[in-house]
Formats: sequence, structure tokens, C-alpha cells
Amino acid sequence: MPEHGRFHRRRRKFMPRKIDASEKAIEQLYARYKVNAGMDATQIEAKLMGKTKFVDSEFPPQLVSVTGDTKGNLEGKRRARENLEDFEGLRWARPEEIYHDITIFKKGRGDKDAIEPNDIDQGTLGDCWFCSALACLAENPAHITKALVTKKWSKSGAYDVRLCIAGVWQIVTVDDCLPVHENGDPVFLSSKDHDLWVMLIEKAYAKVHGSYLSLAGGFSAMAFEDITGCAAETLQFSTVMKGDPVKLWDFFVKHTSQEDPVCISSISRPKECGFTEKEWKKTGIFSGHAYSVLDAKEHKGLRLLQVRNPWGGSESKLDFNDDDREHWTPELIKAFGATFKEDGTFFIKFEDVLRCFNLVDICYMHGADCHPFQASRASSTFTTGDAKQLSHCWRFEITKETEVVASIHQKDERDPRVPRYIDHRVIIADAASRGTVYAHKASMRKKSTVARCTLEPGSYVLIAHTTGRRMAKLGYTEAPFAVSLHAAESTKLVPVDHRLASNHAEQALMSMNGDVRSCASDKMQKYAVLAVGILILVTVAMSKNAYLAHMHRTSFYHDQLLFS
Repeated sequence: MPEHGRFHRRRRKFMPRKIDASEKAIEQLYARYKVNAGMDATQIEAKLMGKTKFVDSEFPPQLVSVTGDTKGNLEGKRRARENLEDFEGLRWARPEEIYHDITIFKKGRGDKDAIEPNDIDQGTLGDCWFCSALACLAENPAHITKALVTKKWSKSGAYDVRLCIAGVWQIVTVDDCLPVHENGDPVFLSSKDHDLWVMLIEKAYAKVHGSYLSLAGGFSAMAFEDITGCAAETLQFSTVMKGDPVKLWDFFVKHTSQEDPVCISSISRPKECGFTEKEWKKTGIFSGHAYSVLDAKEHKGLRLLQVRNPWGGSESKLDFNDDDREHWTPELIKAFGATFKEDGTFFIKFEDVLRCFNLVDICYMHGADCHPFQASRASSTFTTGDAKQLSHCWRFEITKETEVVASIHQKDERDPRVPRYIDHRVIIADAASRGTVYAHKASMRKKSTVARCTLEPGSYVLIAHTTGRRMAKLGYTEAPFAVSLHAAESTKLVPVDHRLASNHAEQALMSMNGDVRSCASDKMQKYAVLAVGILILVTVAMSKNAYLAHMHRTSFYHDQLLFS
């Protein structure tokens, strides 16, 4: 059935009831049914029992939830000033006021949840990075069903969404009051099949970041990390290639074969990359736009990426597009498993990827053996003043050689209510010796920073450290943070006395003076890189020969990683 036919078949005539979201009305609702803001959806459902609808006092169906709090907040005022006219006709409606048949997930064969990436419709918000990440994760429906704790339609309109915010898992409870246009069409993300999962996940994500408009602009890696809890990062193509495009191709092949979610972003200023306006238009690629990477295949020297545009039908006009009958032969169609539909999915030559794209977002879900990573997490707070503590330490054990991914997290600055970023250092060192550096990742101001390496069996410590300089500049006496360690085997982070942590940090920092240095010992090889901001330093005790062999089989994709 054509899209417009299906649409009218399932849509109601839009006749919204007024939702009283005044502070007084919400207070009366909470008092009457003994509901409080700390309750989850199950508890709220039990209290309301379908007699009335839940209205979220923390993220009410009001304009403030769209534009953010404008009181005394310059960023919020700017957003409101720029977008108030766009949302003057905005209304709030419940799902039953919009759709005849209400489901969280539509059902497929065998009564399974049929979650399809092509169902996502971006709407009017500039969050293609989030939309693309969501579509990429929807390739494996389990990623979505894990995020939606409430899996059935709630008569009371209360839903729980599970997100990993700043490295810490939390349940976000939202109501189902949805922002819609005057005709009833959803303003922001929605599902073309009118399932609620898309809108509920976006609403929960908007809630933890202060508003819907706070989601405008970003990188897919941020959403990967927050929805899955796995380590994720955004990398420049040049960082991965290190002068050799084959390394980038191998990167795509490895991670798509491991079913790690991957997105690529197109260049934002085509003219600066040698394209005329006419030439860029002919590519069919949108500038500064995120695309999901579905596969990377090679046949007789021809390398093609299969990608998806989260906007749906808009596809590439380059070689091997859906209408290209010059290059597609029966042999190639069979080799690449090509199907030609107006669904936003298309193939593109690797050479054209290098010309038209420059960023890759990767979510590290699996190790080299394709086994899912298991995560260990810890959180603490850096403090200054009389209770000064700028280093924290945890011990963990590795029982077999394994790839590990270390991350440090702080709250997203896109939310104007949270503190600004500070400098961080994360160090992984051998528990028996200090100062040996194996790998690192540096950043001054980022939501999270990731470093990867492979560790031999042994005891290690994970150290989080800050210089405190940016805290002093910003006037902060406290700065909360979290660390996570992802490995093929289960590990446990055990807190270590802060004095020992300080000693470990001092030894590691003393080994660094801007160059890569080797330790004068045949039992310990030491590498250090000095960089501003967050440093991921990984240390392992081993013989020189073992170290060199280890380096040979380990790949790194980090800026400023040097070897002597």
C-alpha cells in the first residue's frame, strides 16, 4: 500500500483534548494519586490504574520542554528567540488522539517485534546524528528493545527508557504527551508505521538534556554511547588512515563484520574540499549529514560501502546508485547482494566515500573474536580546596589476553544546566609497577574519551586524574565523573586508597615529557605521550620481545599516538 494510503488508514482525525500541564494541576494530580517524581513507570501505572493520565512534572508538555529553560540562561534565551516562531502552533497530544492502533513496536512474523530502520522519520529538529544512530542500532532490534523498559502501551501514559548518561545507567520516566503540529503530525522524530518507540526514546533523551532543541547538532557516537552503554567515539578519516586509505577500508570491514554500529558524516563545507556547488549537488549527498554504514564488501578490486540515509528516500547520485545501469552488472548485483528500493539505502564506491565524507562514528560492542564486550563501571568526584583529591584509582584483574576499551565520561555540555567540561586523564597501569605507558587518548573538552589496547593476563589499576586547572578557572570545587572498562571478559573495578592512586598518577606523569621514551629494562617497555586534556595511558608488564610482538598484532586509531 502506498505510504499516503497507509498513513490515512491508521491516522485519526486530529481532535486534541487540552492537556492541563499547569504546575497547580500537576500538583493536584500527584497529591490525589500519591504519585511523586521519583517513581518509575510501573509504580505510576499502579497508582493511576488507568483512571487518569500521567503528566511529567520534570518535563511537562510546555514550550519550555522544547526550547529549554530561558530564565537567566543566555543559551536558553537564544534558543527561545530563534525558535519561538517555529513552534507557535505547536500542540501536545496523546498517542490515542493521533493513531487508531497504538503499539510500542509493531509485530512481525512469529509475533516478534518488527523494528525497522526505515521506519524512522526525522521531523523538523536538526538531530540527524541521533536519528542516524537510532537507525543504525535498529539494524539489531535488541538494542532498541533493551532501551525501552516499558514494552506495552500504558493506559496511564507512563514509560521507562533506559539510558547510559555520562557513563552511568539510569531509568528515565516520561509521559506520552507528544509535540505535534496543528494537523497532528509529530514535530520531531516519529515512526512511519506510527510505533511509539522512536518518539519515546527521543523524548527521554531530550529530557535528560534539558529540552528537545538541545539535541540539535552532534555526533552519532554520543547517541551510540548513551543508548547502548558501549564505548563510542568520533574519528577523522585521517586519524584512522594515517596516510594509508587501506587502513580505513579495513576499519569498515572489521567493524561491520563484527556488527559494531558505524556511521559516517559528509563534509560540511564542500567548497573548501574542491567541489563547486553544481558538482556537489550532482553527488546527491547532503553536506554535514550522518549516514549509517551497513556493510563493506569487495569484489575483484571493487570496494563498495552500503549506507543508509536516515531521511529515507534521498539517495546518492554517484556511481552504483540504484538507477545506475552502466556499472551494475548481474555479476556485481549478485556479489554485493544489491536490491534497488526507494528506502534511503544505497551503495557508494570507497573512492567516493573518501571524497565526500570525513568523519566516522564507531560503537565498540565486540572484541576481535566478535564476542560482546562486558562493562565495568565506577564513578567518583574530583575535589579541590581542603578536601583536595585530584586522582582516583580502581584495581582490576585480567585472566586472559583480551582487548580492552577504557573511557572517561562527564555530563554533556549541550545541557546548559550541567557544568562545563574539565580536563581529565585516565591511566591504566600494571598494579605492581608504576609509570609505564602503553596507549593514550587526549582531549581537553569532550563528553567522553576512548582508548583501546590489548592486555596480557595480570593485575592492573585504572586511575582517573585531573590537573584541577580548569576546575580552578571555572570556579568548581567539585567535578563528578565516571570511568568504564569494556573487555571480552568480566572484570570488577575495586576502589584503591586515594594516596596510592596519587602515587600511581605521579609516577605515570613523571614518565612523560613530550616524547615517546623507552624504559631501560628488558622486562618493562615504557611508552609515553604528553597531550593536553584527557590522556588514556595503558601499561602492561612484559618482555621486550613480547611487547614488540604484541604491538605488531594490535591496531590503534588515535590522534598523536607515537612509537619510537
